[in-house]
Amino acid sequence: MAFARSFLRLSFAVVLAALGSALWAADTGQIQTELKRIEILNRGLDTGGLSEILASALPCPLIHSQYLAEKIAALEPELRELEQAKRDFGLKFARALDDLAAQLQKRAESKDRASQATILLDLAAWVKAAPGYGNYILFSRCESLATVPLAYLTADLDYSLTSVAYLRSRIVPAAMERAFRVAVLNDEAGKLFIGALSETDSVEDEQMQVAWNTGWNAMAGWFNSKGVTISYWRRDALPEELAFFLDDEHTPEPFTTVNLWGLKRHNTLIFGYRDVQVRNVDEFMLYREKVGSFPTQPPRWWKPNPTNSSDTALRAAFQEASSHLRRENGQPFGYSVAAIVYQQVTEGQFLDRETQYCGLGQTQKRPEAGKP
Repeated sequence: MAFARSFLRLSFAVVLAALGSALWAADTGQIQTELKRIEILNRGLDTGGLSEILASALPCPLIHSQYLAEKIAALEPELRELEQAKRDFGLKFARALDDLAAQLQKRAESKDRASQATILLDLAAWVKAAPGYGNYILFSRCESLATVPLAYLTADLDYSLTSVAYLRSRIVPAAMERAFRVAVLNDEAGKLFIGALSETDSVEDEQMQVAWNTGWNAMAGWFNSKGVTISYWRRDALPEELAFFLDDEHTPEPFTTVNLWGLKRHNTLIFGYRDVQVRNVDEFMLYREKVGSFPTQPPRWWKPNPTNSSDTALRAAFQEASSHLRRENGQPFGYSVAAIVYQQVTEGQFLDRETQYCGLGQTQKRPEAGKP
């Protein structure tokens, strides 16, 4: 039985039920092969950075949460080193993304921005190929970071919008991102506690929340039946089928991938980590497509409003230039988000959510608005 594929197919709940009898034996040769692959990936990060990972042509390891990695190691001690090696590689990968995030805040030509977006989207696809908890988190970080060069490319009217749209199309659709979360959560729980979803995006998110809340309430009810108050809840006191629903409460700031890497935070995957900047870039691209430019001179009717800081000259200019447009559903055409993104880009302050948490960003304005 091939170790890697067999392990992925095994329900963790089945493994737990089989304590006391060996359901399968870890293949020492396969473990060593996997460890060597991770060693190669680590060396690549050290010597050539993130691009070297892609050049290696090796698959991304499946990275479980620390919670599940420790459970696997308890059941099969021979897997302890491998599970921790995968976790350590994921953390190293996250730190490399932090370094790249800092690079994205530096001035760059559009051809370099396109290269930045391409490598981040390549990395997102590479990480997503393995449906692990850590993989989802790293995949989300890659896609979030990709919005930064996409915003700068959109602002450059000399850069083909068709080329920007192609790069944007590589960010997976919401339904695919949600399916990734469902697969990860069911795998980590060791049972299909989230069943088939249907309806709209918001309804499907609600269905996931109901599934989580059902398990969480059962867990809370168990503690309540024992007279244990919430301050004394401990995961190791729970029956195995309920322990999954008790997450770590302590979340160190800033809320970054690196800082939160070792924590159990499965409930956060119910709504996911999709960055709002994905939607903001979409609005910015649509504005450029429909209007064709980014106006900066306010209309004559605009007057400064000292009581409303959001009522800016730029926002008024964007409103005036798009006032004749309508959405496909007949609603007024949006301009506020596009104006905000344009201002952030021209000031060197367009950041993904996680980088915002870290307080990074440029401080000086660019010499030519619209020329990232």
